[in-house]
Amino acid sequence: MLNIIIEEKDNFYRQGLKTFITEMFSTDHGDALFFTGVLCSHSVKTADIIIKSFLPGESRVCHQIFQSRKHSSLVIGIYDGNKKPHSVDLPLCFDNIVFISRADSLIKVKKFIQRGWEDCCQENTKKIYRSCLACKHRTLSPREINIAEHFYSGMGTEEIARNLQINPKTVGAHKRTIMLKFNLNSDSELLGLLHHLKLKPSISNCFYNYTDSHI
Repeated sequence: MLNIIIEEKDNFYRQGLKTFITEMFSTDHGDALFFTGVLCSHSVKTADIIIKSFLPGESRVCHQIFQSRKHSSLVIGIYDGNKKPHSVDLPLCFDNIVFISRADSLIKVKKFIQRGWEDCCQENTKKIYRSCLACKHRTLSPREINIAEHFYSGMGTEEIARNLQINPKTVGAHKRTIMLKFNLNSDSELLGLLHHLKLKPSISNCFYNYTDSHI
């Protein structure tokens, strides 16, 4: 029995994934499958495969819920566009992860998943220690949090500079640093990530803690 989580808002894409994964594993591996759409602290502990959509930059932030997942489980990250998220220097909870694009062909998707699953099976006997202290998830400095909060509230560079009484070039420099940290390409991607962080309370989510305390 394989336990599979599919966290995906697009109903058609989620159903397509379910059908594709069923055909792939029941035919090629002869496994019985159990699907759930709920990614929580309970389901993640027993999941063999976790399929999750990622916003730009989201794969670089802390996801505490993944810390308790099985050491032999496979994470399949779904992303939009042509820019594949970096697979190096990711948070430790994302060991054994493969990324697939919504635009990838079924042949390519199957190849990526098969390769990732084979790697997981080979590492099944290995004990992987996931320490938050050694994790490489990205965080924001206090000044970056302050500037990001102003961007999130709808302010532009000049307005933020006046509000904080700093040079507009300084605001721009901090913004570029944030974009580089999370591999973002546009203001819309930045705002999307900040919105995600605002809704995800965790110990390491400084942006959530800052905005929550300033409401």
